[in-house]
Amino acid sequence: MGASKTVGWSVVSAIAVIAVAFRVEEPPLRAVLSVLAATPLLYAAISSVMSAKRIADRREYVDLRHATEEFLRSVRDLNSLKVIAQEDTELSEAEEMIDVVVSQMHRLVDRIRSVAGHSGRVAGDEQRTAEAQPARR
Repeated sequence: MGASKTVGWSVVSAIAVIAVAFRVEEPPLRAVLSVLAATPLLYAAISSVMSAKRIADRREYVDLRHATEEFLRSVRDLNSLKVIAQEDTELSEAEEMIDVVVSQMHRLVDRIRSVAGHSGRVAGDEQRTAEAQPARR
């Protein structure tokens, strides 16, 4: 259900609630009718959430997305390490860490190449994900 339908149901519900609130004098009947009038709004909200979940579940290239996200994290790590290396006088430790990140990036590029074009999950992907993760300090 699109956003315009949700807005439409919201307007219909609001008008119905206002009409019920001002036209019906008996409180129990007013309460029941208000709940019934608000039902389309609730339906529209639940439909929107469920539709978004279905779209997320249909994502086809999950492994490629995960590998790409890991690669981007590695790029961020590399950038941070290079900034630290430029500011710090003791470059040996930073340079070693940079080498580790670069080799991880090479493994990730190989992984991206292997999962590209494959929908769903590739067997053994969880193991490769664990191997590609850098040891965080």
